Formats: sequence, structure tokens, C-alpha cells
Amino acid sequence: MLRAAAGLVVGFLVLQGTVVITMSLCWLATGPGFAFREGSLDTSTGWSLLSAGLGLVCAGFGGRVAARFSPHAVPLLAGVVAVLGLMSALGPEPVRPVLEKPVAELGVFEAASYAVPPVWSRYAIPLVGVAGVLLGGAWRRTRHIPADS
Repeated sequence: MLRAAAGLVVGFLVLQGTVVITMSLCWLATGPGFAFREGSLDTSTGWSLLSAGLGLVCAGFGGRVAARFSPHAVPLLAGVVAVLGLMSALGPEPVRPVLEKPVAELGVFEAASYAVPPVWSRYAIPLVGVAGVLLGGAWRRTRHIPADS
């Protein structure tokens, strides 16, 4: 049970850490012109799709790490991702903040706090996360051991 709990915690930290790193790098590479719809803080369809794809990969890493601790950690991590994602999706509609500077001057973390994702994205991202965790947790390395000659 302790290994499953450790796998849950470490897998979640890996998932969140890789999301922060990859999304920050994408922001630096693409900038606000790709991330936001012109003249608003609504995230673009391209950014939302990129987020979903990277989310799948990052969740897969988290699931794989959790599985290395214990196979029981994978469904626990998938459950945590599902619950947190649904709480976020079903929570109140994001407040549209008043921006006091141009979007082009936003830093990575400011942009993330001001961004307003489309409604479909709020529901899709948790589902993608759960799928990624389960796929990553199910992935097995195969070792090719040469047969004795």
C-alpha cells in the first residue's frame, strides 16, 4: 500500500512537472499570437489541441512512473486526475480578467492565469489525462534476451 501511495505522489508530481515544463517551452516557442485568439484572452483552437496532445504525453509519463512503483498506483493516479479535472470542468465559469498590459507582454505564468480555455477543452483535457495515465501505466518494456546458441 505504501508503494502505491508513493507511486501516486511521484507519478502526479512527474505529470504536473512535465506539463509545466512542456507548456512553458511551447509558450516561449510560439508566443501569444498562437496561444490566444486575436484581441482576446480566449485560447486558440491550436493551443487547445497542442495542450491536449502534450497532456496525453505528460500523463503517460506520470502513469509510467506510477507503474514503476506499483501497478496499483496507476488507477489511483487516473482517479485523482479524473476527480481534479472534473472539479475544474464543473466549477464556476472562468472569470474574464481585465488585462492591464498588452497580451504580447505576458509571461508564461501570467498567460496561464489569464487564459480562458474553450468549454470543450475544459472537459476534454481531464479525459485525455486519464487516458494518458492508463496508457503510460500499461506500457511494458520488452527485453530481447538472446537465445542460447
